[in-house]
Amino acid sequence: MKKTYKKLYYLAAAVSTTFMITSAMADTDWTGNALDNDWNNPNNWSAGVPGVNNYNVFIDPQANGSIAIIGTGETANVGAWSGTWGVAPGGSSPVYPTLYGPEWGQTLDIYGSLNVGWYMAPVGNTSTINMYAGGSYTAEGIGLGDNWWFNGGQGVTWNQYGGTVNIGYLFWGGYLNLYGGTFTINENLGVNDAVGYIGGDTVNQVTDANRMINLDGGALVIAGNATTLVDGWIGRGIIEGNGAVGAISIDTTSDPGFSIITAVPEPASIALFGLGGLAMMLGFRRRRSGAIS
Repeated sequence: MKKTYKKLYYLAAAVSTTFMITSAMADTDWTGNALDNDWNNPNNWSAGVPGVNNYNVFIDPQANGSIAIIGTGETANVGAWSGTWGVAPGGSSPVYPTLYGPEWGQTLDIYGSLNVGWYMAPVGNTSTINMYAGGSYTAEGIGLGDNWWFNGGQGVTWNQYGGTVNIGYLFWGGYLNLYGGTFTINENLGVNDAVGYIGGDTVNQVTDANRMINLDGGALVIAGNATTLVDGWIGRGIIEGNGAVGAISIDTTSDPGFSIITAVPEPASIALFGLGGLAMMLGFRRRRSGAIS
């Protein structure tokens, strides 16, 4: 847990610094004024489409009901990732590009590639991120309803129907539904799943009633041997396979250095697993390219 505490304080301090040193940088807010939901339409943003030089990007709900969609084959950037887990971009003058959102009931649909230099930080019980086949997200991490900048904003939902997620760290305070694809955490046991207060601070005020991982066709991949970590989640009732708490499998041998967590196949599916399971194992070995287009 010491590593988790250190990471939390580092993240909070880093982002506080970001607001001070990048307030004059190129920030932009989702407006949806073009009414076409297109992330890459500059008319949907207050200061143009986000790019590698943006540091604070906000996706708030709009009166016109628009949502942000990153289309198939499209690339969206919020700053530029350093290329090394745990290291902020910017070298000797680090910056912390952050996507604040979706917030307060807004939705983000990812069919293409989303690359964020530091963290995605959504909040609000009805905020939703949907990732589809062919989609990808690469960043230092995600604060899924567990954030340094707004306490009590837990409950965000991530629905993944395909595609790949590659992050260093997950702050987990929401609902992670994996119906397809892979969700990979590349720092050793890089999940903050604590309840209540951390070290007397108010950074983490999330209860288990507001978090769940549901594996229903997709795979959660965590660096290190996550057996004890996941067994703890089973005991707390916060991870399930195909809707049943604890109905999961933890594979610590197919991909050395990583744990692959999937749902236990339902009886009708076991006979079909054969070659499909082999293809899945081979796919895990290719998933962590870390490249950003």
